[in-house]
Amino acid sequence: MHKISSLFGGGSSVQTYDATVRHSQSTATVHNTYDSSHLGLPAYNGYGVTVSSGTLAMLADATWANRVVKSVIPSGAGNQKTDIINSSGESWARLHLANAKYKHGGSTNHLKRAQEFQGGNCAVHASVAAAALQSRGVRYPVSRVRASLPDGNSHEFLLLGDRRQSGDRNTVVVDSWPTYPSACTLDQAILHDASNGTHHPVTHLLESYRNEIWESPVDSADVRRLTKIKVLGTDDLNEMLRKAKLPKLDSEQLVNRALSDDRFGQFDVRVATDPSTLYKADSGTEWQSFDPILR
Repeated sequence: MHKISSLFGGGSSVQTYDATVRHSQSTATVHNTYDSSHLGLPAYNGYGVTVSSGTLAMLADATWANRVVKSVIPSGAGNQKTDIINSSGESWARLHLANAKYKHGGSTNHLKRAQEFQGGNCAVHASVAAAALQSRGVRYPVSRVRASLPDGNSHEFLLLGDRRQSGDRNTVVVDSWPTYPSACTLDQAILHDASNGTHHPVTHLLESYRNEIWESPVDSADVRRLTKIKVLGTDDLNEMLRKAKLPKLDSEQLVNRALSDDRFGQFDVRVATDPSTLYKADSGTEWQSFDPILR
């Protein structure tokens, strides 16, 4: 997992970058790199799923959106245990400070948190993905989803395509919030929590629990925030932590503080689908996965 300091250095001078063009292009895949147990899965199944050619294109767009999100938030989600531990508390520090400055919801505040702090929860990840796809000029419907979870928490992500017309097999999920996100179709989307061993099919969540699905275009000015990400370096971040009377970066105290904070929920969702799943178009013969290593 990358930290901002490892990408840009620890100085306090303001640097900016365009997240829509600046991201790594690794050819390594999650399922060929990590054992399934590392991801909270009992095994890889390697299912083959046949979809329409349009769905295959949406899976590619979803993968690109995941790359953009992880370029904006390289330390990971501030309410994911694995991200907190791997970043030595940095992912939580960025989420905490961002929410302290921009307290309200909505895409504008989510994108301000991402632009200025490079941190956030699932809602921020979803807003960045939505802005990225809008910047790409996609022509299919992009819907925002807020689904209630059995434990009383909720989760936000995106759906690409019209589920009512195309069905679950040809509707694509964009969920950049897991530690190792993979694009997938809705019928293959499952929230796997490695800490408690739960596995929640997203279709079941949508059918059995309260949820909201809406189209929410991002303001063009907020879309442009992705082209001017303001790097919050380690020196400035440590100074903000000091003023907030919080432990410094890379300290055991910060990690413990982060892991004890449940205001945003505490999750360990490393994957939200089986990353070994292979897809091909109904008119084609080539199978491919959509689980590149994004950091």
